[in-house]
Amino acid sequence: MRKSISKYFEADTERLDDLMNSFLQWKTRDYPRAREYFAAFRFGLQRHITWEEEVLFPLLERKKKISISALTNEMKLEHRKILQDVEEIERKLRQRKPIEEQQEIDLICELEAHNEKEEKSLYPAIARTATKGDVERAFREIETMPDEKYFVRNIYAGMNTSALTVRND
Repeated sequence: MRKSISKYFEADTERLDDLMNSFLQWKTRDYPRAREYFAAFRFGLQRHITWEEEVLFPLLERKKKISISALTNEMKLEHRKILQDVEEIERKLRQRKPIEEQQEIDLICELEAHNEKEEKSLYPAIARTATKGDVERAFREIETMPDEKYFVRNIYAGMNTSALTVRND
């Protein structure tokens, strides 16, 4: 059975959405638990972005399509903004400062718009241009990429990181 990049990444996006929703649900009731959910979300998001930028984007860019390069460049800029906003929330969590509701809303809106672009543009472009061999290589790269590649710093020390595990459902 051939793996689908779009299904794999869409499932990962759903998992990230669940983690963010769990963070939002627990942030006022159980701060340590909420922080663990956010840490898992942040790690998963960094991993998702790394997979895209180091595996999927180069796969598409090798096809030498100008529209693809414009798309991947735009998505990289969006990644930087999203990560910047995630880092700001993480900084406030570390300092135990309140997170403004508008920051959360802005991040969620950025993620929703970005995810829609992935689902309507990026993944279909891969489906149209990638060969079976390209897809197999992409999954091999994703599955063998070391976790250290995703850590910006070890903010997860001493935390329950079981939610960081990728499901291959």
